[in-house]
Amino acid sequence: MTTYTTIASTEIDQDSPITQPLMTKLRDNPIAMAESATGAAVIAQGWCPYDMVTVGDGNDGVIYDFAVDGAVATLDSPTFADGFTYRFYFEQILGSSAPTTDNFEMRFSYVTAGLQGTATLLASINSVDGEVTLGLPRASGTTHKWAAYTVVDNTTAVSHGAYSRVQSPAEKIAFVRFKAQAGNLAGGKIYMYRRKDLFS
Repeated sequence: MTTYTTIASTEIDQDSPITQPLMTKLRDNPIAMAESATGAAVIAQGWCPYDMVTVGDGNDGVIYDFAVDGAVATLDSPTFADGFTYRFYFEQILGSSAPTTDNFEMRFSYVTAGLQGTATLLASINSVDGEVTLGLPRASGTTHKWAAYTVVDNTTAVSHGAYSRVQSPAEKIAFVRFKAQAGNLAGGKIYMYRRKDLFS
């Protein structure tokens, strides 16, 4: 992998000479960025943790970790930013109630209308792995689309396909809320990733 090397301001200020090390950095740094080398800027068009600024900065996109946060009744995602599509990854999410009665749910919170509707991501949250992709939540519209794919107990795959949430008048989504229908989220991790969307 190509090494990313920071170019100091003193190397490119007025009257600074053009040197071989500077030219090497100018050649290698774009390659290093494309390869996601440590220290390189994040390429916004690729999936990356929502909080990552430079590659290797330690920000991993975790928004819920039972080992750190404990059991919670609801989990609100960080606020969405304009121009991005978002993806949430679920890693062995557990519910505190019996799996047969505890659904894993998601709600949209709109900028003006607040929390609206409930989408059941899975009718059981006994060791759930999977993902939800939410396309351009900050694009104002009456319809917002999402797609989900989950695996239960490492054996049963459930594809939810594409769904739409209709809201009138047109709105932007501020954040989403995850919850267990009958109890608490009581295990696992949730990650939030994002990607700059050229269609925004």
